[in-house]
Amino acid sequence: HVLGGVLFDLGGYEGARKRFSRGLDLYRRLGSRKGEADCLRSLGDVAGVLGVPDEACSLFEDALEIYRTVGSGPYVADVLGRLGTFHGELSHFDVAIECLEEAHGVFKRLGDVEGVAGALFKLGSVLHNCGELKGARKHLRKALKIQRDLEASGALADTLAHLGAVYEGLGDLKGARDCYSESLEIRRELS
Repeated sequence: HVLGGVLFDLGGYEGARKRFSRGLDLYRRLGSRKGEADCLRSLGDVAGVLGVPDEACSLFEDALEIYRTVGSGPYVADVLGRLGTFHGELSHFDVAIECLEEAHGVFKRLGDVEGVAGALFKLGSVLHNCGELKGARKHLRKALKIQRDLEASGALADTLAHLGAVYEGLGDLKGARDCYSESLEIRRELS
């Protein structure tokens, strides 16, 4: 599984898929449910990068079922976030929103402030994509506040850019310009 992760990070997605599949078989033979779920999650990441979101969702759902069974709260929240993202890409907005709201709740119960901000950002993005601009603005503003408190510059720049698009969609051109300008300024500082 570790070698698969290295290959994935280096862009060797087919090699990573083979390693994760081997790891999955091994963990299943050993009866390691957590290891099995980890491999399924990693295989879902590979499927997502390779542009097969349906397969990614299926693998994430299998991993989620196991993580719920073994009581791995942080992994449950993480996989719910991934599921929400991919269901959003597939325009399964109701499912995406449900997954992301649950991920938000789990991160909140765990006290994972960064996870809460990430779930709010993803939820705002999905709401924006399905045309729920006021809901998107609300969630992105909440994510923005947390990211400012955490001084999470990269995430802050992304959220500002998304919030700018939402303001633009709502006809608030000054709000859009302010968000885009701040996002660009942060990006310049990070380069």
